[in-house]
Amino acid sequence: MATELPSLFVGIIHFLFCMLLREVTFYYSHRLLHHPILYKWIHKKHHNWISPVAISAAYCHPIEHVVSNVLPIALGKLA
Repeated sequence: MATELPSLFVGIIHFLFCMLLREVTFYYSHRLLHHPILYKWIHKKHHNWISPVAISAAYCHPIEHVVSNVLPIALGKLA
């Protein structure tokens, strides 16, 4: 267990890496959910909302929530 905080430079690099990892993972998981089979059974619920409001991002199938919302953020902590 580390007893000191990382330098500001290292902290910024880690932050940028986590943000990049999250964006890439979210993009490809969301793109995967637009596959016709997955869209019909999982992702279509999310697209029932037609107005672009924040709650529409959370209105989704539980599988979509894990794959597209939780996993991209959790991967940054694992890396």
